[in-house]
Amino acid sequence: MTDEWWVLHVDGSSNTTGSGVGLILTSPDGVVMEYVLQFGFFASNNEAEYEALVTGLRMVKVLSVRYLRVHSDSQLIVGQIQGEYEVQEPNMIKYLQNVKDLASNFATMNIQQISRMENVWADLLLKLAMLNAANLKRSSYLEILKKLSIEEPSVMQTDLELSWIDLILHYL
Repeated sequence: MTDEWWVLHVDGSSNTTGSGVGLILTSPDGVVMEYVLQFGFFASNNEAEYEALVTGLRMVKVLSVRYLRVHSDSQLIVGQIQGEYEVQEPNMIKYLQNVKDLASNFATMNIQQISRMENVWADLLLKLAMLNAANLKRSSYLEILKKLSIEEPSVMQTDLELSWIDLILHYL
């Protein structure tokens, strides 16, 4: 079963220059996919960390992954998901529920806190989210998230641009 495990490294951050997400997904056979997400809204650091996790879980769900190990350097987010920390803020409660809903799509999902030094690669991708898209490699994709992922979707969507899912499916 160990050869079926996918590994997802997530990192999110917010500062005065902007906010975004860096993700690294590694398949059981060693194929690595990088993903960069830039926010078009203000987010706290904790919201950015949750956005990283939610985005990564959505991406992995599309790939029909069954066994997933998630690595994050956010002690708070990992602690909330593992039930070690109480969640009180309304947005954090919504994020936690969103993560639990997404986690139910996997046969097994483990989340582990890792040190920032072990998450350097995802952190570097995150820094790219705060730069312009011309600096990205061809294998990295930049998306700008317009609103919090926990907000209700609009009834009618008129944006017909390719999403990050389309790009991954095309790549595969």
